[in-house]
Amino acid sequence: MTLTAFLRAIGGYLRPYRGAVALLGLALIVDVAFENGLALSLKFLIDSAIVPRRFGSLVLIGSLLVGGGVVYALTAVGRDRVYAELGANVLNDIRERMFRHLQELPLSVHERLRPGDVVQRFSGDLSTVESALIVSLPAGTLALFNLLASAALLFALKWELALVGAVALPLGMVLPRLLSGAASNAADLVRSRQAELANTVHENVSAQPVVKAFGLEDESIRSFTTQLAGIRPLAVRASFLAWMMERAPNLSIVAVHVAILLVGAALAIHREISVGSLVAFNAIFLNVSLGVYGITFAIPELVRGAASYHRIEDLLREPADDTEEPDAIALGALRRGIGLREVTVDYGRERLALDRVSLEIARGESIALVGPSGSGKSTLIRMLLALERPTAGTITFDGHDLTRATRASLRAQIGVVFQDNFLFDTSIAANLRVASPAASDAELIEACQQAEIHAFIADLPDGYATRVGERGGRLSGGQRQRVAIARALLRRPNVLIFDEATSALDPATEAQLTRTLETIGVERTTISVTHRLASVVNADRIVVMVEGRIAEQGSHDELLARNGTYQQLWEKQSGVSVNDTGDRATVTAERLRSVPILADLDDALRAEVASALATERHGAGRAVCVEGEPGDAFYIVARGRLEVVQAREPGEARLGVLEVGDFFGEIALITNRPRTATVRALTPTTLLSLRRQALIDLCERDETLRETLAAAVQRRLERSRQLAAPDPPAANRLT
Repeated sequence: MTLTAFLRAIGGYLRPYRGAVALLGLALIVDVAFENGLALSLKFLIDSAIVPRRFGSLVLIGSLLVGGGVVYALTAVGRDRVYAELGANVLNDIRERMFRHLQELPLSVHERLRPGDVVQRFSGDLSTVESALIVSLPAGTLALFNLLASAALLFALKWELALVGAVALPLGMVLPRLLSGAASNAADLVRSRQAELANTVHENVSAQPVVKAFGLEDESIRSFTTQLAGIRPLAVRASFLAWMMERAPNLSIVAVHVAILLVGAALAIHREISVGSLVAFNAIFLNVSLGVYGITFAIPELVRGAASYHRIEDLLREPADDTEEPDAIALGALRRGIGLREVTVDYGRERLALDRVSLEIARGESIALVGPSGSGKSTLIRMLLALERPTAGTITFDGHDLTRATRASLRAQIGVVFQDNFLFDTSIAANLRVASPAASDAELIEACQQAEIHAFIADLPDGYATRVGERGGRLSGGQRQRVAIARALLRRPNVLIFDEATSALDPATEAQLTRTLETIGVERTTISVTHRLASVVNADRIVVMVEGRIAEQGSHDELLARNGTYQQLWEKQSGVSVNDTGDRATVTAERLRSVPILADLDDALRAEVASALATERHGAGRAVCVEGEPGDAFYIVARGRLEVVQAREPGEARLGVLEVGDFFGEIALITNRPRTATVRALTPTTLLSLRRQALIDLCERDETLRETLAAAVQRRLERSRQLAAPDPPAANRLT
């Protein structure tokens, strides 16, 4: 952003305060008039009072100076007060505009923006704009007016001397003009890198449990210092260019001042100028010098302010969510149902997020959305909440198109519970009243009783006034979810939406919450998204989604009878279980039949392998295996979700998501080949694992197991197009 564009943008914020701007203009005239009058008074003091020894002239001139000084002082104090209020108002207007725009951005933009970068614009960037607006802009404006007024007086006093300055001064302004573009770009780049640095700090603070658990402190410091080293030369260049913009005019001023003194002295000797005029001329030229200094001081700060405001404008240019239609209607309470007709959502990826989805949900019906990760379940929920608009198709609420309805009337009758429900760092009562600010204490208690959390809250020392900490960190996962459920119920919703509401909880808490959700869902329309099929067997209808489409729908028994996608998903999750405390997982021998290298074993051998599997638990964010490291274990997912990622420039690429019943690493049982991808837990995860050494020990005790596995492994490797044949020593150990 150029300096001119920045000043024009600030001018737009000043328009609502024209009265204050006019007062500042008058005060500025008084300021400039007095300062130049003070310098000019030297001519009259010397030529009209001191040299001719006229005391009366001295009194008159002195009285005018004292009176002007009083007016100047009062005006200056008033001007500072007005400018302080004006600056605060403009900055608040910018902050409000930024924050309001953040609320209007669609979720897709929020997911793309980095929190550290957004915070940097509200803090560092806005602080730089504040400095430019509060300090540099008024100083630069005063200096400019002073410079122009002083220059005019110089020509009035002695135009020959004034020409010397008039010729030389513009030369001192050329270099700053030439440097302004480079300085602005350099400052913009530094701000961008500082935002990246802020994001690194934000991420590191959030990831401290992982950093400490894996001993990543030194690596984090090395990474941070590398970023600092990258910023340093950019900051040096930006600062040097900014100072050069200030230094060049100053040097030219010094040279011009020396020339004026010498030429003026020669003119005074030849009596072509009076001593008083020469002294006044030099005093006024000092005002010119101060004006140039003031401008050159202000310009670097204004350039930095322009660079920071450019980043703020980048945020403000993010496209806001579609505005409501002018004639949008307010929806009444749901009476008949919700309908989706040929709904398509296109994010510009390889395939559609939703592909011509049609679905009717009757009032009071319980619907469960299931399917693999990326099948479109959460996207469909976003459409129902009007968080985004479909690319094509319509979504209706009692026959009313949601694009022609007010969002407030829709969301007022929907209660939603997410997998990770955000709680604000305030009291439990305040977090509940987010859903209904006017709710009474009795209504809060009723909602918490329905969510089965009231007894816990009542036993707390501060009860409902208890602060929950940042993101609800002082509560357990189950307690946070129950507070979130109570918050949803406080709206007295006609429709309840549960989006993976229990997936991050331990088995016992999940079972309790599942029963709670079934109870509170009675006589309400409920829509549940889950990857754990056991929790939705009692739903009125289960909708199976695959690659953005509805593959099949029906009751649990109906879908199992069809032997389709649902039946396959059910079989994948069946046979794998975790006890209530979550510290012990088991798998049946029959379930192991789906693992290619174990498929040819008889039941007794598979049972022996099943008994050798160990239980592992991994917290969210923890890597189970890392790309490039030797593989030595096979895993079955018993609970939770994991992502499979691969290193790509400039970061990571997600290859897929693993859920209950999925397995990985079977080839690692017989080869030391490095892992081709990293597998990382997305939620608290329980795994069944079989280490290579444990399998070798089994094979050494059972010759049949060794021979059967060796043959199965050979067939598996031959079918694999991604892995090469194992090293002979590793294969020989097994066979």
